[in-house]
Amino acid sequence: MYVAVLVSLLLIVATSLLLRKLFASKKKGRYVCFVGLAGSGKTLLFTRLQQRPFVRTHTSIKENIARYSLAGGSAVELVDVPGEQRLCARILAKYRNSLKGLVLVVDSVNFPKEALSVAELMYDLLSAKDINKKAVPFLVACNMQDLALARSCDAIKTQLELEINKMRASQSQRTKLSSLEGPGDSHLAWIGNSGTSFHFSDPATVKVDFKPCSARGEGNGGSNTPSVQHVHDWIANI
Repeated sequence: MYVAVLVSLLLIVATSLLLRKLFASKKKGRYVCFVGLAGSGKTLLFTRLQQRPFVRTHTSIKENIARYSLAGGSAVELVDVPGEQRLCARILAKYRNSLKGLVLVVDSVNFPKEALSVAELMYDLLSAKDINKKAVPFLVACNMQDLALARSCDAIKTQLELEINKMRASQSQRTKLSSLEGPGDSHLAWIGNSGTSFHFSDPATVKVDFKPCSARGEGNGGSNTPSVQHVHDWIANI
């Protein structure tokens, strides 16, 4: 009898530990999704992280997925999400419940012309309630830093803060109107501190890092040496 009770207790403990491990793994997530505007270089960055040679990429209508091995025998799944807005939203939805991290790839050379579009994409992601609640780690990979006209990470960060601050003001106005007219942006979370200008360092914001990179790298053709170590290190540490 005592043996049977002991065996039952051991089975209960083992089952409890297994379920805890499974739930913890699910909560932590396994997918690192790469998003960005078309032409930002995210597909090439996705390729270069796998130590593959330089290739000219083209617009895709479906995601690319690759297992990415890390030190210590661990691994994550990298997902290159198409840049087209509707495709991006639809495909990203498949991975949102198991996100380990988000990488927003930015064209540092064309950023002045694309700042608003980049900020809109970033705002949509940061203010999404599921991403905000889980505090999904977020990286802005400032690509093409090897080129002379590239904006620095600090310059990109400052401009995005300004653009997102304007979007927060619009969200606040819509929220006030919705209190009179009915439900409004219930799917949006407020990012940053209330009553002050937006900054990525605000405690109430998902942690956002900015790192330089160059997926194409210096040199010509297949001899190009990419600069993607900062992105690799970020993935390895989330």
